[in-house]
Amino acid sequence: MAKIYLFGDMNIIKSFINAPEGLMPRMRMRYFQDQTVRSVVDTQQIVGYVSSSTFLQNSIAVFSHGQTDIEFHFNDLLSPEQDENSTLAATAAGYVQVIQQKTANVNHSKIIVVALPPVLERDSVVGPWPTNDDKKRCAQKFNAYLQDCCQQHGLTFFNPYQAFYGEDGYLNPTMCDGSIYVGDEYVNIIFTEFQKII
Repeated sequence: MAKIYLFGDMNIIKSFINAPEGLMPRMRMRYFQDQTVRSVVDTQQIVGYVSSSTFLQNSIAVFSHGQTDIEFHFNDLLSPEQDENSTLAATAAGYVQVIQQKTANVNHSKIIVVALPPVLERDSVVGPWPTNDDKKRCAQKFNAYLQDCCQQHGLTFFNPYQAFYGEDGYLNPTMCDGSIYVGDEYVNIIFTEFQKII
């Protein structure tokens, strides 16, 4: 099996690193704390990356970041000249651009970009969107733009979270970890879907 390199933040730790016993050893994964999304606004300032000499050729690279990072860049890119849709589209395009820059010198057999997970409905909302419904709507739009960008540039868009949506479109609260992440006991659902695409 190809070596799998994981790039992300707490989101990828909760969704991939906490693998069920028996799955992780088979997948030969290596994780890097990554700040890809934080580099979207100024793509020349790519930080938190290691030398391409670290990677095996024909390996698999997986990028997964959470909504908080996307929110920061939505805020940075939002201007009177750009509405919500164009700002989300620009954020998704910038995200894919930075991923391409980071992987340009390595012949990865596959580059996988993971969708944002479902939004958890909360009593108080922080970030650029004033309500839970705003946050949910923008996350869903961002995923649609991200999927389009991945298709345009030959990257694999991966959304393993369909089973985690409640009827209201939010993260099913019975499947979270008590915070905003998928509960450890449900990570096997993500791995089942992951094995289908690698």
